[in-house]
Amino acid sequence: SYIHLWDVRDPRSPKGSLCAWTVGCSQVKWNRHNPFVIASAHDGDVRVWDIRKPSRPTVQITAHMSKIYGIDWSPSDERTLVTCSQDKQVKFWNVTQPRVYQATLQCGAPVWRARYTPFG
Repeated sequence: SYIHLWDVRDPRSPKGSLCAWTVGCSQVKWNRHNPFVIASAHDGDVRVWDIRKPSRPTVQITAHMSKIYGIDWSPSDERTLVTCSQDKQVKFWNVTQPRVYQATLQCGAPVWRARYTPFG
């Protein structure tokens, strides 16, 4: 599957494409601090991309056992993101340490959206 990058000022064709080579992407989020970095969700995995190097993701995270429904970058740290999933968990990640989550919230039902708030 591909993630196409569009400039809405010139919608004739994508300005770039990232190839995930697996299942389709369900979520994409731009990094608030670095305009060249995006995160994408593919079933239970997260891929972090540098759009200047589109041939492969810079980081891959096996984040959840079920489909990821929400992803968001921290407003205060360019390396931190949150994911939520059908597996009833919210997880916080530092992309420089992708093998282990920083914190988790166990919920009683699938979590459809996780977002950082402007107040912390």
